Order: sequence, then C-alpha cells, then structure tokens
Amino acid sequence: SGWEKAGIVAVTTLPLLLGGIGIALVTPDTADLNRAPQSFPGLSVSSASDATIFTDMGTALSDRLALRQTLRGLNSRMQLSLFADNPTDRVIWGRDHWLFLADAIEKPLVNRFQPDTLHGSLSELSRIGRAERQFYIAIAPNKEAIYPDYLGQADQAAVKVGRERLDAFGKLEDQSPIPGYIDLVAALESERARVAPQPVYYPQDTHWNGLGAAVLVREIVED
Repeated sequence: SGWEKAGIVAVTTLPLLLGGIGIALVTPDTADLNRAPQSFPGLSVSSASDATIFTDMGTALSDRLALRQTLRGLNSRMQLSLFADNPTDRVIWGRDHWLFLADAIEKPLVNRFQPDTLHGSLSELSRIGRAERQFYIAIAPNKEAIYPDYLGQADQAAVKVGRERLDAFGKLEDQSPIPGYIDLVAALESERARVAPQPVYYPQDTHWNGLGAAVLVREIVED
C-alpha cells in the first residue's frame, strides 16, 4: 500500500536526512578513531581528476554526520555484547571483552625482527641523532606485551616468543647501553602494578591511554 511504501522510504531516508543536517550543525568528532577530523579538500579543475579528493571528501562528510560517534559505539556494543560477532579475523578477543590486534602479535615473530639486528640499528641511529641534539629512543611495547594474561593460551604462546626476543634485546642493551635509550617495558609493567585494576592501555584499542603515555613522558623527564 501507499502507507507501507511511505513508511519504508521514511525508515531508509530519515537517518540519511538527519545525518546530512548534522553536517552543518555538528562539530566533527573523531576522538574514537584516534585521529583528527578530516578537513574538506580544496577543489579545483586540476584536482578534480584526483581520486583521493573524493575519498577525503567522503571522510570529511562522514566525520560530520549527526550522532556519528554515538551510533558507531552503539553498533560496536551490539556486535560484541549482544551478537558476540567479531567482524574481522585481525582482531583477537581476550577475556573481559579486551581486544587485541593480531598484526601486533605476529610482527615480532617474523625472521627480520632479531634482537642483535635491532640493537645494532638503534645504536647507529643514536650515534647519528646525538651528534647534533639531545636524542632519545624508546620502543613502545604493544598491549599484549604488558597484558598477556588477557589472551587465550594459544595467543599467549605467540606473545611469549615475541617477549623473549624483546627481553633478549634488553640484555644486549644492558651489556652495551645505547645512549638515550629508554626501556618502557619495565616502566609500563611497574605502572600497571601501581594503578591496577585501572589499565594503562585501552581495553578495546591497541594504543596506550593517558596513563601509559605519561610513563614515557616521565621517563624522558627523569632521564
């Protein structure tokens, strides 16, 4: 019937209409994406053939949709809590709804990540960097290196291999210190114990939070 068709049109187009209105009224909010809002790209005759212009324009528009962050968060909570649906195999579920990035767990396992090679490269980088200015080097450990107990046994085994390589690098650093090197592993583990149960990494993000970032700042200031 006509009323049914009108209802279908309203249901499908009203969210788009409200979102479009929000473009002009709502301040862009991408805090949940760990990036700044995309600005509208400048258009010109010469740039019209650049495909990235339209990609950036689409991102800028989506950043300004009304209730974008609220709806995105609601969708994520429904997918995780209500339907227990993991939309990608690149995300690993841990206990207490903690999420981990599979790529971060796998990277330390590749053959090119060798402690002696890393130590030599960072030593040379420090030598070059400190030639003209005060120079610091810090390896920001991934979340699973500080919170391996939130993973399942199989993933903990993979993290253990990566952690062994990181610890081997630490021993090389003790034997031959790299000027300006800051060991964040021990500092973050200490901070975890100090503020527990409050985490120093976001439970559902791969990055550290303000508490974790403050560790690096404190280590630099105290160095």
